[in-house]
Amino acid sequence: MTKGPMVLTVPEANGRFYVAELIDGWQNSFAGLGPRTTGNGSGNFAIVGPGWNGTPPANVTKLQSSTNTVLIAARVQQNGPADLPSAVAFEDGFKLTPLSAWDTNYAPPTNVSVNPNVNTTANPFQQVANMTPDTFFNTMATLMQGNPPNSADKPVTGQIARIGIVPGTPFNWNGLNNTTQNAITQGFQDGIAQVYAASVNPPGEVENNGWTASYNVGTYGTNYTLRAGTAQVGSFANLPQDALYSYSTANATGTSYSGANDYVLHFAKNQLPPANAFWSLTMHNTEYFLIANPLNRYAISPHLGNLTYNPDGSLDIYIQHASPGPAKESNWLPAPSGQFYLALRLYWPQESALNGSWVPPAVLTVGPSTTTTNATTSAS
Repeated sequence: MTKGPMVLTVPEANGRFYVAELIDGWQNSFAGLGPRTTGNGSGNFAIVGPGWNGTPPANVTKLQSSTNTVLIAARVQQNGPADLPSAVAFEDGFKLTPLSAWDTNYAPPTNVSVNPNVNTTANPFQQVANMTPDTFFNTMATLMQGNPPNSADKPVTGQIARIGIVPGTPFNWNGLNNTTQNAITQGFQDGIAQVYAASVNPPGEVENNGWTASYNVGTYGTNYTLRAGTAQVGSFANLPQDALYSYSTANATGTSYSGANDYVLHFAKNQLPPANAFWSLTMHNTEYFLIANPLNRYAISPHLGNLTYNPDGSLDIYIQHASPGPAKESNWLPAPSGQFYLALRLYWPQESALNGSWVPPAVLTVGPSTTTTNATTSAS
């Protein structure tokens, strides 16, 4: 927003759940728009950066960002294949308009220049890993000018300024002696390893019944390790109040999931995931992609189809490579033949999920897979 504020227009939701998370340049969520916070009606929100002191129009709500870089991640509920056109139409109602062009016949540019030196095929972590220390810290200093650190960061910014990492000032790598360059290079490499470790085991993560969840993502303060680890695996982390994610790579005994075995996730009556919007269970391969399967089914969720509940009101989800049979197929989440992991998402979770009094039950191993199938396992 170096050229001024942007107005985000949100359409009427008509009862559809969505959350549009607004995240600053330091990965902190400073606003979450949706039924939980702003209701189901339409609205206009002026996203303003540091140093802007104007007043938005009367029908526009001001949202203050501490940085000029803002990421917007809008997640929209889709109620099965038949609902897809309506969900897409709702998404098409989101608009961004420069505040300077508000109340005009503004049309977004059709041709936006892109820096040809940026590799758009490599993911961000790969790009960072391929940087030299001087390129990394020079980029950091450049970005810090329009995205100033918070006041709580002063102890760290004061330290890094001693080696020339100053907002808006080119990093003078060649002006450093060999000993300092070698120390910075080693620190850079150690930092990348530390970030990777934090992405695998985020600090403060809580484990229950083979499921792990982070209840403190979205706003990080000075917890730099958690922020960096979260950014590596997903730069658009919701506040837990908007979406609570639990992950499981192994059953409660620590054995990794494999299509060689059959599993059941059993929710007792009145112990289904407590969400004000909806919940879903998805399966991913070891590279975090969804897994192609004969049913084209990538999630189990009450709003996606007719789940079959047990006579006592409990629910069994069958997680396996082969079909569990016609009577159980409505509750089948197809697995690949090899390794996989599970993700349970609660959108607009209730307080019992947020305070940890409700936790997901353990996934039960019911035995080796006894049937073969022609299911494919490529990532999609």
